[in-house]
Amino acid sequence: MSNGIACPKCGNNDQSQKVTSIVKRDTQSYRASGPSFGSAYVGGKWGLASGFTTVSGITQSELAKQLSPNIEMRKSTFITDAAALAMFAVVAFCIPVGIILAVAPSSNPMYTHQIPEYLTPVGITLILIGVLFGIWRFPELARRQRTTQSRKRADDLQRKEEYKKALSCYDRLFYCYRDDLVFDPKTGKSCPPSQMNTLLY
Repeated sequence: MSNGIACPKCGNNDQSQKVTSIVKRDTQSYRASGPSFGSAYVGGKWGLASGFTTVSGITQSELAKQLSPNIEMRKSTFITDAAALAMFAVVAFCIPVGIILAVAPSSNPMYTHQIPEYLTPVGITLILIGVLFGIWRFPELARRQRTTQSRKRADDLQRKEEYKKALSCYDRLFYCYRDDLVFDPKTGKSCPPSQMNTLLY
């Protein structure tokens, strides 16, 4: 059982074993197939039904469950630029609504009783507001978009590095059966199996 790595608590190596080896040894997959029977209600009558069932899964010892890695890439904390969304909302609202109010009263007679003629200049005004607002904000938002993309790339790179670091750390962990302790030979840190994730991040 010994792998030559001494437990930091008892100082012995006769009861220490690599965590990945324990999980691999104590994790078994199974697959079973066979006939199955049951009852069925068809046409107002109960009858016997038969079929063929296949069941598969994985079994693990309690220790292997505790020592199995729970390593997931951290979700991005990046927040979308609210200013860009606000600009899009203004332009997306003003221009379409402005076109409807400017064109509908004069282009279709059916609108003459529903939309007053004075809404035509209102529609044109909305179109101008949308266009001018877009021209005014575009340079600033373009700059912020470049900054945003740069920050997002940096955040993605950091998340990948954290994930790789956790995987590398998990691969070097050992478990001492005598002390029920998981430890990292490189850092000297240790903890109970239930708190193993504290060694990974």
